[in-house]
Amino acid sequence: MTTIRDRQQSTLLVIDSSASVVGYADHHVSYTPHGYTRQVRMSGIAFKGQHLDAVTERYPLGNGYRFHSPALLRFCSPDNESPFGLGGVNSYAFVSGDPVNGSDPTGHSPWTKVLSAVGESYNGKGSKIDGVKIFYSEHPVQQGKKLLNVVAHGAPGKIKGKERGYSPREFADLLVSNNISVEGQESHFIACYSAAPLEWGGASFIKQWTQITGAKTTGYRNTVVSLRSSDGDDFNALILPTPRALRWLTGPEPGRKVERPDDMSNLIPHSTR
Repeated sequence: MTTIRDRQQSTLLVIDSSASVVGYADHHVSYTPHGYTRQVRMSGIAFKGQHLDAVTERYPLGNGYRFHSPALLRFCSPDNESPFGLGGVNSYAFVSGDPVNGSDPTGHSPWTKVLSAVGESYNGKGSKIDGVKIFYSEHPVQQGKKLLNVVAHGAPGKIKGKERGYSPREFADLLVSNNISVEGQESHFIACYSAAPLEWGGASFIKQWTQITGAKTTGYRNTVVSLRSSDGDDFNALILPTPRALRWLTGPEPGRKVERPDDMSNLIPHSTR
């Protein structure tokens, strides 16, 4: 237990090991596993150190991204990273049904230590443009070098934003218009089919991207299973291996592929006069 006192050493708050406020100067506080309490105080600090809105008796998590209702035992709105597995099967679920051991300050589906151990994690500062998450992470091999990560839904030859789809050239123009340089920048597209060639035999998205940037680019031939999270300008992406038992649902293994700029001649046909 941790006790917060004023200058006169009077007890103001008593906090347990999970950061829940369990006592005030005049009374104790108890919670249900989901954080419901009858002792709502205007101070707002409650279960696991999260703000409890005294009017709605709900927890606004992720800086107001979603409200968790301890009375309903779930979120009041779906996770915008669902459906299709990104936010979990149940898009309203709170900490995968384990509120005692889990916490969810972002309002998104939580990552577990097990997934973090078996997956490949990328994290860093960035921004979101038309629903596409773009951020720089530390290079996994070359110390001191940055890797540009793009997290989006994809299809052969394009990636999908919230409003529209983008060809490699259109997406490069979009980034440049938002002051994100792509020339000579090694990139990693965490998007399904970003390394898949077009049906009519055209070059894949990452092949065309490598020709545009002149730098190495990594993508995926098939579907890629990943968990994504963000908090302000902090972004995370955890790429998960595809267990053989689940491939009937997720499709074949992602099939990571790397394109390098040393063999990029005649990848994209040019019109001639």
